[in-house]
Amino acid sequence: MCLFCNAIFCRECLSVANANRCSRCSRVLEAAQNQIVPMAPLTQLASLLRVFCPNSDTGGCSWSGERQHVAAHLSECEQRTAQCEHCGEARTAAWLAQHRDRCGRRLVACGVCDRLDVQARCLAFHRAERCVRRSLEARVEYAERTVACLLARLALAVPAMATCARDVADELCTESREVERRWADEHEREWAFQFALGSGTPGSAPGQLSTPLAVAVDPLDGRVLVTDSNNHRVQVFARDGHLLAALGSRGSGDDQFNLPIGIAVDASHDGRIVVADSHNHRVQVLSRAPTPEFKFEFGTHGSRDGQFSRPYGIAIDRQRRIVVADSHNHRIQVFSSDGRFLFKFGTHGGAESYFTLPSGVAIDPLDGNIVVADNENHRIQVFASDGRYLFAFGTNGTGDGQFRYPWGVAIDQHGRMFVADCVNDRVQMFARDGSFLAKYGTQGSADGHFMHPWGMAIDLDGCLVVADTRNHRVQVIRPPTI
Repeated sequence: MCLFCNAIFCRECLSVANANRCSRCSRVLEAAQNQIVPMAPLTQLASLLRVFCPNSDTGGCSWSGERQHVAAHLSECEQRTAQCEHCGEARTAAWLAQHRDRCGRRLVACGVCDRLDVQARCLAFHRAERCVRRSLEARVEYAERTVACLLARLALAVPAMATCARDVADELCTESREVERRWADEHEREWAFQFALGSGTPGSAPGQLSTPLAVAVDPLDGRVLVTDSNNHRVQVFARDGHLLAALGSRGSGDDQFNLPIGIAVDASHDGRIVVADSHNHRVQVLSRAPTPEFKFEFGTHGSRDGQFSRPYGIAIDRQRRIVVADSHNHRIQVFSSDGRFLFKFGTHGGAESYFTLPSGVAIDPLDGNIVVADNENHRIQVFASDGRYLFAFGTNGTGDGQFRYPWGVAIDQHGRMFVADCVNDRVQMFARDGSFLAKYGTQGSADGHFMHPWGMAIDLDGCLVVADTRNHRVQVIRPPTI
């Protein structure tokens, strides 16, 4: 500072030649004569000034403190700019602390094939489609690709090896195909129990079943819907078997049931659920998600068109029509998707196109034919989509192709028909023309055994879902590929 005019200037500027002249009073200042007063305390005071965080305007940081502490604060400020090392997105440090472990582009380990460089957003696809250890077929395919790649590089290094490499690759591929086919022959020509829903003992707790009579599979996500009949409710299970929802109680109001039996899911109407509310002599239509809710109902007790007497089976055809087995009226009734009566066929008797207590009903996905389990006539009858009689198969008995009170019927994507042969405690499989193919099950409570199987459905994997009624459970069975 100048002794004469108190002007403040930089100490380093005075070290320049001929620069010791005060810019304000123009005097030549001599440090030796104490005409230049040092201002070291001024720098010290400046460091003690109270300042705000530079991120207060952009990030909203509320910190304030001495100027000398700004650098230390900025290294820890939660509102400082920070960039995700995985995806490159830049925001605040507070955001990054939460985002880093959830970033879809972070690298994670598969856990099956020990790859450590799978992006988190790709992990589900990798495990389902790309993991080289996801299945036996995937392992064989990966080995083939590895060998083919090695042989290709060898052929480039040694041109004469190209022909040999092709021969070796073909030989290895042939061997792999034979291994795959032997495996398939050993496993796919047999029925195979997969898993069961329910505890196997009757109960009313969530997830328990008491006399389940029918099942349906949601074609949108594979959920399994069960009419838990003695509990007068519908329970919904995920594909892995855990309970998702339960609906209903005993009664005659909306969302109430009195011994519900048949159930179907209409994929063309956002998965709405259609239930044959048997002892209320009506059909209830429910919404699908997230929890089933009542939409509307149709039908009353009686024998006129549109009325019911204990409807059992129910199905939805390719024209969105609702097909109902009006069991105690011994007929099939067909309704529009909004519950309007369209037509009926059948009457009481044992002749062709006659019924005695029709129970299960299913739609052939290939041609739309209506397949009916004619329960007390111990046979299956097949009708065209307009109700015209086509053919029937089955007689009373215990032999192959015979039935004792068939209840449920289901048809897979190949047109194969599966029948719940109730009192014979088994499931039988038939070709589209009604010829016998195979059978599965015997009386008992072990896996793959049945006690009066009733309703059936086909899941998204082609497995058979069976209401094992008197074992109070639902079994999932993989049928053979015949």
